[in-house]
Amino acid sequence: MKALLTALLVIAPVFANAYTWTASDPSTPVYVSLSNPYSYTFDLTQGSDAFAPGTDLITSYNISFHLFDDSHDNVFDFNIANLDQPGLLGDDQSIFWDVGTLGGTSIQGIATLNATGQLAITISSLLGSFYIDSSELVAQGIQNSVGVPEPTSVALLAAGMFGIVAMRRTAKRNS
Repeated sequence: MKALLTALLVIAPVFANAYTWTASDPSTPVYVSLSNPYSYTFDLTQGSDAFAPGTDLITSYNISFHLFDDSHDNVFDFNIANLDQPGLLGDDQSIFWDVGTLGGTSIQGIATLNATGQLAITISSLLGSFYIDSSELVAQGIQNSVGVPEPTSVALLAAGMFGIVAMRRTAKRNS
């Protein structure tokens, strides 16, 4: 019986694969000012290895943005950027002169990504104006959409393993 359980534990990870999904904003660079916030929805459900909501599982993610100042002419011309994403926790603010970064993750964001495969964010300026040079969403999780067996397949596999264990025990007793 121990051999059967060991075999099932060894085979089980084959049915669920660790995976990383990425999405980026193709419309960058984008200008952001006090009166011109920028909203974008990252979509992980597009592409050849797309995230499948309800089948795959995202366990963590991180959003990263690279920002740069639009004037580059005054050292005291600093900016404050704000990232707003789903949930109360996970928003980020960055104070910068020439170059800055924003990033974050949130529990509600993980739930939203698992439900829809999409994540809506807004970047706004609390002071000054700047450009978003690049942005990327990187999500890690388990991709179940490839090779998920039906319950009958798992039952047949278990029955076969049980049969192998029974044959080994019978052969051991007869020796």
